[in-house]
Amino acid sequence: MTRRTGGRPIGDGWGPSARGVTVAGAVLALLLLIACQEAPGKNSDDDATPSDGDADETAEINEADADLDAEFFPDDQGEEDGLDPGEQDCQLNECGLCDGPSVSGLGENCGECGHWVCALDGRSAVCADPGRNGCGVCGPEIVDLGQSCGACGTRVCTDDGQAARCEDPGTNECGVCGLPLPDFGLDCENDDGCEGLYVCAPSGLALLCSAPTANQCRRCDGPDLPLFGEPCVNSEGCPTTYGCNENGTDTICPTPPWRNQCDLCGGPNLPLVGSACRNEDDCDGQFVCTEAGDAMRCNAPLRNICDVCGGPSLTELGQPCRNDPDCEAGEWVCAVDGLSLSCTAPLKNACGVCGGPFLPQLGRSCTNADGCFGEFVCAPNGRSVVCNALPANECGFCGPPLPDWGEPCEDPETGVGGCWACEEDGLTLSCAPGGCPEGDGDDEIDEIEDEFDMLEETEP
Repeated sequence: MTRRTGGRPIGDGWGPSARGVTVAGAVLALLLLIACQEAPGKNSDDDATPSDGDADETAEINEADADLDAEFFPDDQGEEDGLDPGEQDCQLNECGLCDGPSVSGLGENCGECGHWVCALDGRSAVCADPGRNGCGVCGPEIVDLGQSCGACGTRVCTDDGQAARCEDPGTNECGVCGLPLPDFGLDCENDDGCEGLYVCAPSGLALLCSAPTANQCRRCDGPDLPLFGEPCVNSEGCPTTYGCNENGTDTICPTPPWRNQCDLCGGPNLPLVGSACRNEDDCDGQFVCTEAGDAMRCNAPLRNICDVCGGPSLTELGQPCRNDPDCEAGEWVCAVDGLSLSCTAPLKNACGVCGGPFLPQLGRSCTNADGCFGEFVCAPNGRSVVCNALPANECGFCGPPLPDWGEPCEDPETGVGGCWACEEDGLTLSCAPGGCPEGDGDDEIDEIEDEFDMLEETEP
């Protein structure tokens, strides 16, 4: 912005300190001199005649003003650019400095809590940041934070952190400054398990449980029991000591100790006596008492040589034996149940072979490659079976062979020549008129066999 000054120009050739500070100092000096012109008790009317002293003071002010004009405002300034003396244009920047550089960002936030303000020289901006106050917010310094106040209070931050307030909980339930004691007067239980009420401790900073003590039987406020713990013999005939009755008001000679399952006084409880058990051989038995009666053992039997619990002794195990006089010898081994032995010597199979394989297919029906049915019979070696079904004959039917098929023949009734051909049953031939086919008839047989090419041979 441009400002026209009255009297003399402020500007050309002046530094910021000279223009800002020196001129301001000169003006201040003039004001002080003018203020001193009117002393207390002097007449200030317009028509009053100034005294000799007033005239001297006025002359001194005028002389000082002339000296300042001569020092800070040379006579040739103000006449430049055709301006009248005492007048000149001046561009003030944002900090009010004549012809100073532009200073941007003034008033904007910076740092944690600061704003950009003019530097002392008016040529730039600096961050004026006081930082966060004692309440951790941007705001005025709070000097009394943490000081005592009220009966038991302390000055703490307000919700907005801009000031301090007195937070005074007052005295607690025991009438002293301290933490609240909300359990005061409530039910409690002491170390003896007796119930009472919470009361103030002598310091007033804590609570105590005010409750009665318990007797030897932990009966709250119960009678003293001097026999408690003294020796006696109970109804089981077992020695023990006096204990408490049910409500803790008297002593009795108690049971336990009892006699345990093995009739031992005070012996350990053996609830498993008579129940099932299993020994190291994994054999089953039951638990029985030891002689001392303070323990039990498992009476399960041991395993025999064939790994059967409690099984008989089998002394012939491993000795030679024979199952068939026609077959080689074997040896005695454990039977499946482990209670007896069996001989490993071979037996004859269904085909009469010693040690031969078991042939479960023997005697079952079967079908050959021609689709003809039969049954499985022993193979020559007696170790397998074969299907005894007949192959298809020349007519393509399952049955006996027809070797004359396709051979020349003569009808005995008509004497007409022909060729032996298949009847409808496929098991017999008849003399059919006409010539015999050339070759051996394999093509016709092949056609018949094609009808069975999807049949599979049944293996034993």
